[in-house]
Amino acid sequence: MPISQSGQQPLTIKSIQRGTIALGPATSNTATITSVNTSYAQLANLGQQNGNPTVAGAQQSNVRLAFTNATTITGTTTGDDGSAITVGFQVTETAQ
Repeated sequence: MPISQSGQQPLTIKSIQRGTIALGPATSNTATITSVNTSYAQLANLGQQNGNPTVAGAQQSNVRLAFTNATTITGTTTGDDGSAITVGFQVTETAQ
C-alpha cells in the first residue's frame, strides 16, 4: 500500500461533484447535490464570473460557499449591485 508524505494511508475518493450557483441580484442562493457525508467532504470554490464588467473586483472575490446540509451548497456574496455573479464549486467526498 502506498503511504502519503504525512505517513498516513492515502484517502480514497468516493465522489466528485461540480456545479454552479447564480447570485445577484440575490445575495444568497443554493445548489442541490447528491447527498454526501459533510465530515468527509471538501468544498472548493472554482472561481466566479461577474456579469457586470464595470463592478470593482472586490464584490467578485467576496463569494462564500458553505455546506447547508448533506444535499445543499449555499453561496453568499456581501454586495449587491444588481448584476449577476456565477460561482463554480466542487465537492470531493472521501471514503470513511
